[in-house]
Amino acid sequence: MDLHVLLQMVPVGGYISGYKVIPLLLITLLWWRLLTWIDKDAPAAHLPREIINCIMVGAYVLGMILFLMLPLGIWVAIPIYLVIFIGSFAAYLGMRHQKVGTKDLIDDLKNLRIFKAGDKKRVKETPGLVMLATKDGRVMQAPEDESPERQAYDVLQAMLTDPLRRRAERIELAPIEGAMLTQYWVDGVVYSGAQFNRPGAAGAITILKTLANLDLQEKRKPQTGVMHATIDGQRHELQVHTAGSAAGESLRIMVDAKHRHELKLEEMGFTEEQLERIDAAVKEPDGVVLLAVPRGQGHTTLCYAMIRKHDAFLTHIQSIEREPEDDLEGITQNKLARSATPADELQTAQWVVSQEPDAILMPAVQNPKTLRELIAFAGTGRRVYIGMHSPSAIDAINEWRQLVGDDELAVKNLRMVVAGRLVRRLCAACKQPYQPDPETLRKLNLDHGRVQQFYQARTQPMVDQKGNPVVCTFCAEMRYRGRIGVYEVMDVNDEMRQAILQNSSVNQLRGLFRKMRGRFVQEQALALVEQGETSIQEVLRAMRGQEHDPRVARSDAGSGTGTFTSSSSGSRVAQQQPPQQRPTRQNPGQ
Repeated sequence: MDLHVLLQMVPVGGYISGYKVIPLLLITLLWWRLLTWIDKDAPAAHLPREIINCIMVGAYVLGMILFLMLPLGIWVAIPIYLVIFIGSFAAYLGMRHQKVGTKDLIDDLKNLRIFKAGDKKRVKETPGLVMLATKDGRVMQAPEDESPERQAYDVLQAMLTDPLRRRAERIELAPIEGAMLTQYWVDGVVYSGAQFNRPGAAGAITILKTLANLDLQEKRKPQTGVMHATIDGQRHELQVHTAGSAAGESLRIMVDAKHRHELKLEEMGFTEEQLERIDAAVKEPDGVVLLAVPRGQGHTTLCYAMIRKHDAFLTHIQSIEREPEDDLEGITQNKLARSATPADELQTAQWVVSQEPDAILMPAVQNPKTLRELIAFAGTGRRVYIGMHSPSAIDAINEWRQLVGDDELAVKNLRMVVAGRLVRRLCAACKQPYQPDPETLRKLNLDHGRVQQFYQARTQPMVDQKGNPVVCTFCAEMRYRGRIGVYEVMDVNDEMRQAILQNSSVNQLRGLFRKMRGRFVQEQALALVEQGETSIQEVLRAMRGQEHDPRVARSDAGSGTGTFTSSSSGSRVAQQQPPQQRPTRQNPGQ
């Protein structure tokens, strides 16, 4: 009907040319396409579908009426029509951002892929199944029902489907009595998946080894290969690791491992003040900077993000790593073998120092002699970054002193300590608000007048108006989606060095950190609680690692008991009822 009216407005030989209507048609077609997308996206984003549709269609009708009725030239009417179109779509994105955010839309755009020239054909994805392919894109066809491989294929589908849909970063097959159990990590927390008999699991491992181009006959020595998997339109790179054990052949799959280390410091949770202090430290050419993160809390990501702050094309940068997890563009990565001894480590460090790079990164050091070599190098006007698995900046300093074995040498060229950990973000679509009690706020040193409500992970399934279960498509019923870092950035000035040399207590070091306007990781985490980004329960779970080795399995992670804990970094964190969903244990680290 709109097109018919437009054609009537364009008489043959009239004052308006037909081609002038083309922009209107293009905008209208795009508008209709976005209306279709919004109709599907609104319920998934937990927005009222009927109301949203009425608003969006109303905006379209208004734009068309103004275009047809206002006595304006077409080159004035078209911009007005375009402004209403853009305004209505922007208004929807604004409502969506307030409800669930828009990061998932950005991620979807990033995941759009154009098939490479080498792909000879596209295989149609079967809904509900994981499409498996080799590194070069050759897709595995599902075996026939009567095929001997069918059982192993079905086991593999059951093993991968839920973890991939729930954004798992790691999947493992763990032996239990008489069977194999799938375990998968999502946002640093491990969950139990499907359980299989040993023959079926062994067959699934064989399929993965074939796709990853590994030696099928080798069942003892460690092997690593790469393959791809696609489910629900999302394509993932899988790093397949196999090795022999007393219980049989083991399997570990790292999902999109390289993408986890692409974050910049600005995207990791640092405050503006912390980023300014780090930028100032990067500009200084000398000294040692300690990067302290507990295992499984983003240690490699922090190390890589920090070294990327240096311009790799204008400066000479080298790293010394055991099994590098990613390729650093413009940086020479010196690899230490898995079986490298402390003597091998020292020899490699001495060779790297002899090359006189501008900066060196070493995510882990085992030999105190290596540390002394690097400390001396840092005193020649060069920068050295040392990674540590410490829970706080003060703990990192104390462990650093013990490793070096000489306090004067340890603090001589020490410039800064960056320490942190990760907390999970609450799912913006299904998190639940609640009123915190005044006693909890008092113990957390929070202002009762400023804090009106906290958020927590929901404890009950969502239902629609008819009582039917509703699945949250944003978090896949995990209650959390993604993680954000909380950090301490401590400058080691002359006053701090003197306090360390005088063997000052932890409280005295904390006081100096306060004097430098430093904020502890717990305080940063509680600020996220105030902002509704995470929950008290999640802060307690994440901070628990300061008293417990995060590699140790726990059965009470995320439980709902009302307990309090304190740490050497000095802030008290409370957990308040009701409890969140209980994972099987904490992340054992990577």
